[in-house]
Amino acid sequence: MRNKLLGLLAILATSFGAYSQTARVMAIHNSADPLVDTVDVWIVTPLGSEKLVDNLGFRQATGFINAPAGIDFRLAFALKNSTLITDTVVGFGFNLAANATYVLLAQGNVGAGFNPQKDFKLHVVTPAFERNSTGGDSTTAVIVHGSTDAPNVDIAVRKGNNELALIENLAYDANTGYIKLTEDDYYVDVMPAGSPSGSLLTYAAPLKTLNAGDSALVVFASGYLNPANNSNGPGFGIYVALSNGTVLPLPVVSTFRLQAFHNCADQVADSVDVWLINRTTNTNTRLISNFAFRKATPFIDAPANQNIAIGVTLPGAAIADTVYVESIGGVPGGSTVIAVASGVLDPSKFENNPSSTPIGFEIVGITGVEKSPEAGKVALQVFHGASDAPAVDVNARGVGTLFSNLVFKEPSEGYLTVTPQSYTIDIAAAGTSTVVASYTAPLTGFADSALVVFASGFLSPNSPEGKDEGPRFALVAVTAGGNTIELPMFTGLSNINRMPEGISVYPNPVEDVVNVAVKELVNTNYNVTITDITGKVIFNNQLNDMLNNNAASINVSNFNKGMYFIMLSNEQGTSTQKIIVR
Repeated sequence: MRNKLLGLLAILATSFGAYSQTARVMAIHNSADPLVDTVDVWIVTPLGSEKLVDNLGFRQATGFINAPAGIDFRLAFALKNSTLITDTVVGFGFNLAANATYVLLAQGNVGAGFNPQKDFKLHVVTPAFERNSTGGDSTTAVIVHGSTDAPNVDIAVRKGNNELALIENLAYDANTGYIKLTEDDYYVDVMPAGSPSGSLLTYAAPLKTLNAGDSALVVFASGYLNPANNSNGPGFGIYVALSNGTVLPLPVVSTFRLQAFHNCADQVADSVDVWLINRTTNTNTRLISNFAFRKATPFIDAPANQNIAIGVTLPGAAIADTVYVESIGGVPGGSTVIAVASGVLDPSKFENNPSSTPIGFEIVGITGVEKSPEAGKVALQVFHGASDAPAVDVNARGVGTLFSNLVFKEPSEGYLTVTPQSYTIDIAAAGTSTVVASYTAPLTGFADSALVVFASGFLSPNSPEGKDEGPRFALVAVTAGGNTIELPMFTGLSNINRMPEGISVYPNPVEDVVNVAVKELVNTNYNVTITDITGKVIFNNQLNDMLNNNAASINVSNFNKGMYFIMLSNEQGTSTQKIIVR
């Protein structure tokens, strides 16, 4: 190809020497019609005709060359090995502006037998860019829809999971205009216009790997989605032309990265089997057997751009006995997803969420990364997975608020990068300074890693009787490799729901009166205190002074609805239980 271009430049220098004005032009052969799989390109000027290119193949480009400006000329195409200008099949007239830059894509069909029939023509991009003027750390690209049987499409340009640009409803023989991008590796998602859940193809656009430098790029859709209906022409693909004429295919990305974490604290689902249900291929695969609570998988490859679902069964059960199915649809290739099993199987057996978030079982998909995007740092994300906990803020002592107002089944917004050191993490009721619990997060050895910290379990398990039966609240860090680390408690919840032997608090939730009952007269005088989630004292009295038939009744009908903490304290310490006032 290089020798062909050198020869072409020599011809042009001779042919156009009489013209003082020139333009810069790159031609791309993008007609998938098998009749013109290889063509000769001719130019006709007032001085005569010249063959510019011999045997320009389908999906080849000339690179940018000089062409006469300010005169009428004709660019004509002939079948390969032509000898005379009269051999040309089709031609197009031009009058190029001096010093302007053009990209010309020959596309459409010359012969018959195509569905739909699109006539052979030149798609013109102008003003075009040959180089990106800002230097080699970025580039600019134009995307051209050149597939005759493809519908109007939406095109998303992504870096990892982050969508950088969305082009909607791009029709055949249209282009996006130029998009500026830093020199990096990207993904390009192509889907039917207006149908985000429709069929999807993802292509890798490794601009950093290509070392495109400051070259401007032409990205073009090419070939047929259905070759059988189009004279068995070449199949669909996405290609990129560099300014020097090099044309490279963009590879299809057929997988995405998936990690699973079992955070359903319902003891009925203490261990489950996880299935991958592929509705595109009508196959069911048992991904994980005996997947235990608070266990995680490493990241694995899963089929992208296919209609898939995640199914959950009890251990050893068949796919027909799923207790839950979550449709995921087509996940774009190259994405990174963490699937979190959250909630409980039977909400009637558990306490409602204080923020009124439904507590039923659900697989929640959150954005994942496998390593820190910033060298030497730890990428950190938090997921609120405790069904009986209110909205919370997550603070790091000496640093500030890391994440705010997280409600049940919600992740933090993306990842935060922090220095790898040991932190004290305070969990506070959202919008308050009242710390509910504190944990030590020893991140010293996790440089370059990505971690998700899950709030897991119940703030008040086993209380009242028959409710919240399950494991106690904890913070669990999950690595990209699937390791789980329960963060050590610094202070806080260790005494919650541990009333002294023989003392019970009921009903819970409560509407009017909450009772503190004792099996026998207490020998020690407990102080009873009720605080709201901000730490404000709402009630305070001596238990012995309130007892009537071994029970103390506290009227809470004037309390605002929400979460409170009832505390019994004496010289030995304090015991705390959460109560909900409705």
